Amino acid sequence: MGVTTKYPLKDSLTGNINNYLPATNQPTKVKGKYLNWIFKSILNLVYAENTYKAQLTQSGVDTAPVASVNVDTLGGNDTADSSSWSYNGVGTYRLTQAGAFPDAKKISVCFGPSNGTLPMYTWEIIDENTIEITTVNSLTGFGAENNLLVNTPITIEVFK
Repeated sequence: MGVTTKYPLKDSLTGNINNYLPATNQPTKVKGKYLNWIFKSILNLVYAENTYKAQLTQSGVDTAPVASVNVDTLGGNDTADSSSWSYNGVGTYRLTQAGAFPDAKKISVCFGPSNGTLPMYTWEIIDENTIEITTVNSLTGFGAENNLLVNTPITIEVFK
């Protein structure tokens, strides 16, 4: 069993003195900016590749919600309003964008508060181009209902 000699070296990023193994030149301790770099690397692994953020409002019966889009990079497209909403039935709406939802296991959909009716939302991937959301008024029952999308924030994230 041999003895490994460690050489002290001042870290140019943090100013800390760390012990480095001469063969690998890797720190034996994790300090300062190295720890931040590790966390940033982990976040990059799970950070959403494509994002859709908007406020949805449906006004009138049998109409698609109108989206005030903040971010739309679904399907790798970075131009706003490249995705389109359609009305699919009572309380049911579809967002369509070519190739936006390739793997249903890697998608997150979040809704914000709506118009005070305590709406509930469900979502389903129809195919790689389409996601469907359904709005339900939890105060009047549990059936789908129109006109619950009033300045409702929605975020859809598709992960790598």
